[in-house]
Amino acid sequence: MADVFVPSEMRPALVQLAALGDDAISELCSLLEANPDVLTSRQAAFEHASKLTKFGDEGFSAIDAVVPLLFLKASSGKSTGDLVKEITARLVTGDKQEATLSAAAVPNFKKNLGRILELSKLTNRAKALSLATDSQRLFSDAKIVSDVRPVFGEDVSKPPLGAVILHSLKIGFAEDGEEREFFVTMDSKDLRELQSWITRALSKDATLSQFIKHSNIEQFETSK
Repeated sequence: MADVFVPSEMRPALVQLAALGDDAISELCSLLEANPDVLTSRQAAFEHASKLTKFGDEGFSAIDAVVPLLFLKASSGKSTGDLVKEITARLVTGDKQEATLSAAAVPNFKKNLGRILELSKLTNRAKALSLATDSQRLFSDAKIVSDVRPVFGEDVSKPPLGAVILHSLKIGFAEDGEEREFFVTMDSKDLRELQSWITRALSKDATLSQFIKHSNIEQFETSK
């Protein structure tokens, strides 16, 4: 039970789940299942939250609070019942400044949170995303800057003898929660070789997608 931590900023929205009726939870569950992009984009969560008619201005806060719990369910390997118990135990205690769950509200909170964590479509996608991002470095973006570099002779006051064309490939990546980048200088031969490897990888991607399709299992998308 000690490995479950509920941040203070999430507590008010989670405690509020205990006050919601079945209709409101059904609305939230339906929206989450219909819009799995909330798992990867807070902007998408904010936009979809406006569709929740039974939450007033608290729709985004509710989504923002339960999404990390869906990832926790997916990655922990714990049953819904056990995880709900651990989260409840955290919420019934807390500092005086923190939102806490009253004893009377516990049964309804457990029921409502249990329904959300039983959304298999969301938890399975969260598990796929957790697996896809279980790496030391994650690609963020790339850019290639091309330039011409002059080649001078001994007398640099005279026009260049010639020039070379070079390309700087910038790779952006995330590591240890920080955005970082590195640069690689390439020539036209390097670019063609990189292009051939990308083409080969895309062909393998298409082949594997067909294999998954014919195996009658779901292919989870990991991009936003």
